[in-house]
Amino acid sequence: MTDGERPAPGPPDDQDNRNRRIAVMFGLIVVLAVAGTWLFSTMLDTQKTQACVAEWRQNCSELKLPN
Repeated sequence: MTDGERPAPGPPDDQDNRNRRIAVMFGLIVVLAVAGTWLFSTMLDTQKTQACVAEWRQNCSELKLPN
């Protein structure tokens, strides 16, 4: 390289972009894990209620009374 010449451009700095993508993917995984846990819990409660009704029991659902 002689005086007056510009250095060859290097690859663009994608570190910020990469960190942002990693954070978004991590957030997506957390949201999917929470949603999966909620769905599993809801399905488990529904299954318990259906099993109770199938056995012809009474008072299968919980009553939540205000205080």
